[in-house]
Amino acid sequence: MFINLIYLLKYKFSISINYYFLQLYNSIKDLIFYMTDTKTYWNKFYRDSLVVKRSSNFSLFVMKKIKKNSDLLLDIGCGNGRDAFFFIRNKVKTFGIDQSSTIINKNNKFKKVFFNINFCKKKITLKDKFSVFYARFFLHSITLIEEKKFFKNIKLNSSPVSKIFLEFRTDKDPLIKQGIKISKYERFTDHYRRFINVAAFKKRVKNEKFDILFLKTSNKFSIFKDDKPDICRVILSWKNN
Repeated sequence: MFINLIYLLKYKFSISINYYFLQLYNSIKDLIFYMTDTKTYWNKFYRDSLVVKRSSNFSLFVMKKIKKNSDLLLDIGCGNGRDAFFFIRNKVKTFGIDQSSTIINKNNKFKKVFFNINFCKKKITLKDKFSVFYARFFLHSITLIEEKKFFKNIKLNSSPVSKIFLEFRTDKDPLIKQGIKISKYERFTDHYRRFINVAAFKKRVKNEKFDILFLKTSNKFSIFKDDKPDICRVILSWKNN
């Protein structure tokens, strides 16, 4: 009977420990989801923010490398549409997508070419095939798993030959020193960021069979007041075989 009692105590202790670790695991999982799920943050941000009309320096750079009246451009993570509207004004047929329904509704009051779509959560098949994909300050806002889905969806929605224009924060950016450290490259301040190691990024895109046409890093690409983020500009090409 004494031996049976010992076994019973061990069993109950084991159940208690397992339950504790399960609760701990679920709490950590919920915390990571909260940190990496940016939809709520951006809906609030765009609800409270003023409209920025001036297009980015990156859009000026890209405009010199695409064709008016022939290219079809998809602005992924278009935000307030500052660059999408710039391309439209310059006679580039453009559509914008963003996970924030708040900003999509605002943008469509000016021109109904915006759609509430998250491009990196699941398989997305759009009506049109695009020759140009544009994503400024987007790639560093998504997880590595989401990045893989992002590139898969580009392939699914690409014309026979397409170009992908990207601009993102690197792991040399001073902002990496701020916020809660989730992993080596991931941080959480008021929202999630993944600072991208350029060498590792080059390996990933080559493994995905993209060609790198242009790649350059600088802290002069996107200067705003005293902020000089370390940015990587990339042009990729994709051919549907």
